[in-house]
Amino acid sequence: MQEFGLNNLLPKNLLTLVEFLNQRRPHDNLRCPLEKLSTAYYVEPLTLQSTNHFDMPTLLINLLILFFSFISIFGQAQKPRLIIPSGHTNPVVSITLDRHEKIMATAEQTISIKLWDVETRKELYSFNGHAEAVNDVAFSPTENLLASTSDDKSIIIWNLQRAAKQSSFTGHTDAVTRVKFSLDGTQVISASFDGTIKLWNVADATLLRDIAIGNPIHSLALSPQDEYFSCGTRSGDLVLFLPEPATE
Repeated sequence: MQEFGLNNLLPKNLLTLVEFLNQRRPHDNLRCPLEKLSTAYYVEPLTLQSTNHFDMPTLLINLLILFFSFISIFGQAQKPRLIIPSGHTNPVVSITLDRHEKIMATAEQTISIKLWDVETRKELYSFNGHAEAVNDVAFSPTENLLASTSDDKSIIIWNLQRAAKQSSFTGHTDAVTRVKFSLDGTQVISASFDGTIKLWNVADATLLRDIAIGNPIHSLALSPQDEYFSCGTRSGDLVLFLPEPATE
């Protein structure tokens, strides 16, 4: 397994997904600052265990139950409430709702970012500040701010009240693929094809932390309470960053 650099790197543990969930179930609501998450885990995929015993009657019963369950679900399915037939002319690569679930932000494979009124289904505004295609958008959980990432290697913070760019974060050396706000909205975390994750301060656009993963990063997730974050790489690795276990 490929090594990656990390400040004060701690020993890696190889865990199956089941072991990880059993050992790291949430035990409190204490928020750990993102800059203190430092333990890296590689999670190996689960493998199905085969058996030589084959029970045909049980298999047929289960298939029938599954079939009628699908019929019941789709028979009661309703049409979607929100349809925007002419929202974009290119593939939509990212979509997100604000904290009040009234405004939707979308990004397509161009420099365009659009804001929509969910109730009226009308476009409110279009942002065009990136030099290359936009990859991701994310609303702040506390302020009227929107973050966006792009192939132009930058992250832009948009002020929605002024409908203008508030600040720009530069430091990645390749396309920035994903962005997330922290729970309190004071920080953003970004992932890039340059193989790094960066933590930024929203107020002054300063870089707080730079984590080298080593492989291009395609996905990024942050836990609801900022307890840990994870990323997925082009090589198939899933990397988790957790707070250090308390020592007695």
